[in-house]
Amino acid sequence: LINGMDQKKVRETRRKQQLQEPEPAPSSHNTAGVATVAPLPLPASPQIQCFPTSSTNIHHQLSMLDVLEKIGISRHFAGEIKSVLDFTYSRWLQRDEEIMLDTGTCAMAFRILRMNGYDVSSDSLSHLTEASVHLNDTRSLLELYKVSQVSTSKHELILDSIGSWSGRLLKEQLRSSKAQKLTPLLREVNTQPETYLYPQHFIDSLRMCSVVNL
Repeated sequence: LINGMDQKKVRETRRKQQLQEPEPAPSSHNTAGVATVAPLPLPASPQIQCFPTSSTNIHHQLSMLDVLEKIGISRHFAGEIKSVLDFTYSRWLQRDEEIMLDTGTCAMAFRILRMNGYDVSSDSLSHLTEASVHLNDTRSLLELYKVSQVSTSKHELILDSIGSWSGRLLKEQLRSSKAQKLTPLLREVNTQPETYLYPQHFIDSLRMCSVVNL
């Protein structure tokens, strides 16, 4: 009987000790005791390098800027675009050879700078003549024709002249390619100038100029 009572006291003592010991907090369990998986850290947002480094030529930078404006997402890269435009304008004022000696780059730089409110004179394009352009250089001819569409005054005769002969040469290319499949570039040539996507502020300035020059 005594041994039985001793064993009972031992069991009760062990039970109290077990109740007093704190249970270890499960690091990978929820309140219901079900194992959970710790969430993985989200990857950092990638830094979109839309524009090339300064070592890349101006023509490539302007081409990328032009694409962003055409597809309507340029507002998401306002800081990068401003840097490219400021850099291009500073080189324009210095009459940098990389711009002035390349017909396509010169025409694109003039058009994009003017469309974005920079003060560029059409007199700087006086060296761009029909004789200075290769007749099969469709890309440069198209850039020249686009330039003629950003005139802000009826007195910009240089732009009128460029638009006249570049438009004629582009039409000749279209006629010669009529029996062939049009390339993407020639399809753009076939696009009406009114479909070019110009910034609203530039369209507004054109309207103001047309009123002033009436």
